[in-house]
Amino acid sequence: MGLPALRAFYWRFIGYILLEILAVYFTLKQLFSKHSKLTHSKTHRNLTAIVTGGLKGIGLEITRQLLQRGVTVITASLKKDTDHDTLKDLQTKYKDKIVTNLTINLGSLDSIKKFVEQFTDLGLPVNILICNAGVMIPPYMETEDGFESQFGINYLGHAYLTHLLLPHLRKAGTPDCWARVIFVASSVHYGGELRFEDLHGRVCYSPERSYMQSKLACVTLALLLDRRLRAEGAAVAVSAVDPGVVRSSLYQFAQWYHFSGPAWPLLLTTAQGSDCAVFAGLAGQLEGRGGLYIENCKPAAPNPLATDQLVQETLWRETKRLLGIESTW
Repeated sequence: MGLPALRAFYWRFIGYILLEILAVYFTLKQLFSKHSKLTHSKTHRNLTAIVTGGLKGIGLEITRQLLQRGVTVITASLKKDTDHDTLKDLQTKYKDKIVTNLTINLGSLDSIKKFVEQFTDLGLPVNILICNAGVMIPPYMETEDGFESQFGINYLGHAYLTHLLLPHLRKAGTPDCWARVIFVASSVHYGGELRFEDLHGRVCYSPERSYMQSKLACVTLALLLDRRLRAEGAAVAVSAVDPGVVRSSLYQFAQWYHFSGPAWPLLLTTAQGSDCAVFAGLAGQLEGRGGLYIENCKPAAPNPLATDQLVQETLWRETKRLLGIESTW
């Protein structure tokens, strides 16, 4: 085995160990903590939410909770994940509410642009945007636009979607009812670093490190965007949430996934995993508050890199370059 191969093995091995340590730590932490959730039953009939990945896993439970509280929901899902039976069941159960699905591929900038065009044609506001969809530790793959899949889908796709929807969010937000953007991140963002010299892992790829990096990028963007929007006087609050360590098919690429049955009861259900995002989207005590990293429905300190303004600005500059966009925020 040559030196480059040894370096690659070491890079991936350390990333794997780091992610596993964080996963075990936060599993134990949630096991010995009281689970929190939004408890009020107030209805929000004048609000419209977009939920990416809203027909599957945590996203489906977010959709259900929003519908239960009277919110109009637009789910944004991959064509292959659009379960028409699930959508029909939701429409039947919540027949006095509005729920519809628009296809999106967060690994395609063209698809994201078409989604926003289709949404705009509906003539609805965007009061809540929940950036939930994602992939976790797959083998190296690239998106349609040539980005590493995790950084491209988990971060860049949602960054582009948020960018295109900002005019809708600015318009929807009022001093009495701010629009909200929520990035569903992960506790493992604490192990992430932003490798600006190799964001796509082409020099040395570690699925675990790339996943942690993508989630750190989401938290970093949330804090930057909230700061920028607040400075311009927009009534749009942006935060990131940790859903917890959840029983989910998101782990399908993990080596331990098919042998993890005994540990499953220690993890949160997908319904519990949706609670923090719903809290961030609807909690009255968060009205007008953003720039938060929320864990178990309570503000927590994020990875210090996410609060570093130089890191934030460098990430946004690189993001604009990769997405080919101009932005004043």
